[in-house]
Amino acid sequence: MTFSIDVNGLIPTQTYEPTGKVQLYVDGTPYNAPITIDVNGQATVALADLPVGTTSVWARYLGDAKYKPASSEALQQVVKKRTPTASTTTIDDPGTVVTGQSKGYKITVAPASFPDQWRPDRSR
Repeated sequence: MTFSIDVNGLIPTQTYEPTGKVQLYVDGTPYNAPITIDVNGQATVALADLPVGTTSVWARYLGDAKYKPASSEALQQVVKKRTPTASTTTIDDPGTVVTGQSKGYKITVAPASFPDQWRPDRSR
């Protein structure tokens, strides 16, 4: 999940975008280190580890030479569980198994929307 943070400022005599950093908070706790905002007053942060349920997310601008620190209102973000997909394939010949023989299977379980590099692959 990606959050975009936009810090806007206005000085009446000139156009001036705030500079510096913002700190993202998740359920009242700072999330990682402060993020540097770009020349347009924007920052982007990806949160890959939000817990399932409702989470409060907000940002705090840390200020610069012309602007004081300021905080956003909290956003209540709902994270839902994904329904995984599962597939089973045989590793060995798919023929009949006789008593005393073993058979190998490969079972793959993964959320359908995860990139391939994140798919857990467990063989038994």
